[in-house]
Amino acid sequence: MYGPFSVFTFTSGFADDPTSFGIQRFIAGLGLGGVMPNLIAIITEYSPIKLRSTLVAIMFSGHALGGAVASLGAMYLIPNFGWRAVVWLGALPLIFMPILYKLLPESIIYFMTKNKKSKLVSVLNQVKADGQYTINDHFVLQEQLKSEMKGFPVKQLFKNGRTLSTLMFWTAFFMCLFVMYGLSTWLPKIMGGAGYELGSSLTFLVVLNLGAVFGAIVGGKLADRYGSKRILVTFLIIGFITLTMLSFKPSMVMLYILIAIAGGTTTGTQIVTNAYVSQYYPNEIRSTGVGWALGIGRIGGILAPTFYGVLLDMKLSLQVNFLAFAIPCIIAAMAIWFIQDNFSNLTANRQEKKLI
Repeated sequence: MYGPFSVFTFTSGFADDPTSFGIQRFIAGLGLGGVMPNLIAIITEYSPIKLRSTLVAIMFSGHALGGAVASLGAMYLIPNFGWRAVVWLGALPLIFMPILYKLLPESIIYFMTKNKKSKLVSVLNQVKADGQYTINDHFVLQEQLKSEMKGFPVKQLFKNGRTLSTLMFWTAFFMCLFVMYGLSTWLPKIMGGAGYELGSSLTFLVVLNLGAVFGAIVGGKLADRYGSKRILVTFLIIGFITLTMLSFKPSMVMLYILIAIAGGTTTGTQIVTNAYVSQYYPNEIRSTGVGWALGIGRIGGILAPTFYGVLLDMKLSLQVNFLAFAIPCIIAAMAIWFIQDNFSNLTANRQEKKLI
């Protein structure tokens, strides 16, 4: 999936009209959208239970860190080489594809269903050094796992008591990405209209994304210790408070502090939610669960820039504009609260009975 993302990101730099550019960015987005769920699923599958949220958060925080690096790079590239140079750098992942293909493991379920016993044994012995597995061992899937793999994968998200939780995950993802993309698109404009001399909006995005990295890693660690639901609800409430405080025109120092906290409790929270949903579903439908949640969330990300743009055109007060960012945080918190962990894979994993 890295191929379409990298190739069409690079070629979009040669586009001469908005239609051509949009089509290529759409195809690149398909590649990126396919990479994320699978990466989350693989990290979750191979991570120790006590560190899963932390490791997924560290991995996915690279997304936010990349946003910060891209913003810093764009500050130099755009004035000197133009916008095309920025998207041409999208070809860089192609350099790492052979390395990733060589080093990244497949899912254990994949090895078992394809009867690739030698690779399965090799991976299991790396994951569990004292396992001493051999190709003469017999590996079988639990009957429950076999039944989960039958039929249309999306239907499995609504079976075994998971219907409410699936809908709540979709609601939370929609709201989180709605706020994320709304902030990254319009917050510099809103604050500029409030009289702040923020300079380049790219600087603002650096602060927002660095806050997201910190919030994701800290949130992941806390989620492993105290439980994902409790931490996510707490972070989203803090996000609501922070976004509300931004409407009262704080000092410049406090402004950047609040922006960083907002990044940590919106984008950072979304990253921890990725870890949560990846642990909720059984291994065999994990990528499907994460993919659909992210897909529904992307709808929020698509609608957000237009929605907040309309609000700005209405010339509403600063408080109303920020309330429009804050309310989705509360809706997401409520959705997370109603997720039913007793129907999740989290409960089954407590006994360490997985896959074989």
